[in-house]
Amino acid sequence: FDRDYRSYFPISVIRKSGDNESTVPVTNLSVGDRIVIRNREIVPADSILIDGDASIDYSFVTGESEPRELKSGDKVLAGGRQIGGAIELDVIKDVSQSYLTSLWNNDVFTKSSQTGITSVANAVAKYFTAAILLIAIAAAVYWIPKDIPTAINAVTSILIIACPCALALSSPFVLGTAIRLLGKDRFYLRNTSVVEYIAGIDTIVFDKTGTLSYSDQKRGSFEGSILSNTEKNLVASLARQSTHPASRHVLAYIDADEYYNVSQFIDETGKGISGRVNGHDVRLGRADWVTGKGQDDNLGPHGVHLSIDNIYRGRFVFESRIRDGLDEVIGSMSKSYNLAMISGDSDRDDRIISRLFPPTARIVFEQSPHDKLDFVKSLKSEGARVMMVGDGLNDGGALKAADVGIAVTENTSSFSPSSDGILDSGSLQRLHKYLKFSKRCLVVIITSFVLSFLYNAVGLSYAFSGRLSPLVSAILMPLSSITVVLYATMMTKLQARLTDVT
Repeated sequence: FDRDYRSYFPISVIRKSGDNESTVPVTNLSVGDRIVIRNREIVPADSILIDGDASIDYSFVTGESEPRELKSGDKVLAGGRQIGGAIELDVIKDVSQSYLTSLWNNDVFTKSSQTGITSVANAVAKYFTAAILLIAIAAAVYWIPKDIPTAINAVTSILIIACPCALALSSPFVLGTAIRLLGKDRFYLRNTSVVEYIAGIDTIVFDKTGTLSYSDQKRGSFEGSILSNTEKNLVASLARQSTHPASRHVLAYIDADEYYNVSQFIDETGKGISGRVNGHDVRLGRADWVTGKGQDDNLGPHGVHLSIDNIYRGRFVFESRIRDGLDEVIGSMSKSYNLAMISGDSDRDDRIISRLFPPTARIVFEQSPHDKLDFVKSLKSEGARVMMVGDGLNDGGALKAADVGIAVTENTSSFSPSSDGILDSGSLQRLHKYLKFSKRCLVVIITSFVLSFLYNAVGLSYAFSGRLSPLVSAILMPLSSITVVLYATMMTKLQARLTDVT
């Protein structure tokens, strides 16, 4: 729950000095060092691209789902992942002062863990003890002039039968049972206090890529002339040669039944790929590069464009694929909570996101990690009690700033940012049930308090009257604690079944 960028960044990096290369710890990097970043490696510090074709995946930095093509002289932010061949960079900021890592210097990462119900229980217990002593003194004052043995009996019985233990046991047994049941449903919480915080929220902010949508799956379509099976195989054979996410989307969409050999393959960063496939010239990429005629607005700005033998055939268009079952989740939560969506990605998925959320929801795109942090802070300054649901390091500040930060992960053993809870992505469609269950847990705690007070009121009245012996009091006192524990545990399990948590 406490991992930060150091858990995600590499331990070491290749540093280049002249023609010599050596592996050094990331912590030893200094401004001006030249480093070599190879395919799929993480850039550990803000740098300037010096040599090589950079295709940087910023999904963990800005939330962008597509890589950004950079050229020599461009700035590369820490946290970006290189997709392609090796590149050389000059470090311009220390690791701890880079754009992303500076997020961890924010004061939100020292937020208090003060809890609600536990604090109430502690306060009540303190006054409870004082009240019992006053009642015992009052009994002594009342009975001593009349009957000293009865006075001794009454005072002793009052001190024995009074049970602040029930107050102290209600909260931990309810909340402890709750986090165990939620854990069985693959929703793991930092501690029992998080259940209380979840029950008190009134605003939920979602990240998009990797949270509401799959991080690496797209819904695709082809706009253009119909492709024959042979032509589909030509396109898939070319796309198969590239590791670029757009090529992978095309390959997954076509689902070819045969692959051909590719010769004269060319991969031009920021433009596209081309090659000679089974005797045909095939190109995939930007419209101006594929057609060779400059940008044509009629072809559309987005998508992967295709030409075969220099004849334009159309474009593949991909949009984020929303996780299954979210319509019901968002619809249910919109009745009880204020909803918002904030994403580092572009607004190309605005149409599907707008359909998902109610008209009153605040939807914002192209937000940096610091923008997300400020967004959550702004909501809290307005008096909102906020839950942030995100998946990446770029959501780290917002997750910490929120009253409750929930990290969604495709695999609970893989990396997730510092948070109050870790939710398996397969259980995201059950989030509204977890919220309802958390609220009901607080009701169980309150009713446990009421039962405890009723028991103490009845027991103390008998003890004050002198009709209850110390021996009977000694038997009833632990029975009351056992009763409260059983009630708290069984009622929590019942609420879990009623809300379909387990």
